[in-house]
Amino acid sequence: MAEFNGWEKIKSLGEGGQSTVFLARSPERARQRVEALKAVGELVGGINNPARLIENIGHCLREDALGELGALKVFDKVRRSGADPGERIRREMDILRSGYANLPKLRDGDLDGKWMVTEYFPDGTLDKSPGRFKGDASEAL
Repeated sequence: MAEFNGWEKIKSLGEGGQSTVFLARSPERARQRVEALKAVGELVGGINNPARLIENIGHCLREDALGELGALKVFDKVRRSGADPGERIRREMDILRSGYANLPKLRDGDLDGKWMVTEYFPDGTLDKSPGRFKGDASEAL
């Protein structure tokens, strides 16, 4: 789990020319799930506290909240094309860190490890739904 600063890969979301993107669980939520699973394991042996058992099973099974998810981008395909690939990643991270309104927010990252986590948008990218804002220019902006 330490590979991505505690972010837990859940599933692949897609890939591009330079990276693969995964749906990832926040370190806090990943820790909560591990602790709850451990507690369930301890409680199952001697169910002397059924309420605590049920509470921990609930922690394990509940759906992740949107704020507990991120898009983990792993730059596993960065190629050398004369330019330093680390510089390209650094520029992308700096731009996302700046907080522009129309860009995802950078939540975590490691330049040396060549990965970053941004906000996760469950509806996907705009290229997957080109008609989404048709006829509503203000919403599109």
